[in-house]
Amino acid sequence: MTAATPPTPAGGVDLHAGRRPTVGDGLLRALGDATVLAAADVRVALALTDLAGGAADPDGQVALAAALAVRAVRLGHVFADLATAPTTIAPEDEEVAVDVAALAWPDPDAWVAAVATHPLTAVGGGGPTDRPLRLAGTRLYLDRYWRHERAITADLLARAGGPAPTVDTAALADGLDRLFPSSVLAPDFGALAPK
Repeated sequence: MTAATPPTPAGGVDLHAGRRPTVGDGLLRALGDATVLAAADVRVALALTDLAGGAADPDGQVALAAALAVRAVRLGHVFADLATAPTTIAPEDEEVAVDVAALAWPDPDAWVAAVATHPLTAVGGGGPTDRPLRLAGTRLYLDRYWRHERAITADLLARAGGPAPTVDTAALADGLDRLFPSSVLAPDFGALAPK
């Protein structure tokens, strides 16, 4: 005998979903109820704003932005774009029970301004180095990932600015012949030679 599945409320939100956070208010709670935000996203965001003093975020806009930045990293991205969040936060291929864009999102300009002035946030490349959030334009990063992105960018630019690598075409041809016998592939190695 299997246990009955609790009914889904009329709004389409499964209040018993395992990923659903049980804390937060306003839009943070609505996105949690829709399982767009996981419990970890919300808990980290609320812990950060608590450390900075809850009064510094009375309307929850900074906590919401921080939760979206945590979610972005969890999904393999390095930032959350606050200006486009209502339309990009839940991709079309992700099953979400509510119309995320129709929720009561903060005004993008006011939201970015609130995040920029919050004690948790460093703004731009010259901001303080002791903040957990980094705002670059409308993109909000967890500072660690912003630093990683800057380091990778610097490495790629340094490599791109250096001399072109030399290619030993004979060694390359020998290796390719071993991997891809000429009966399978007959490349023109002269085309690989530097000009």
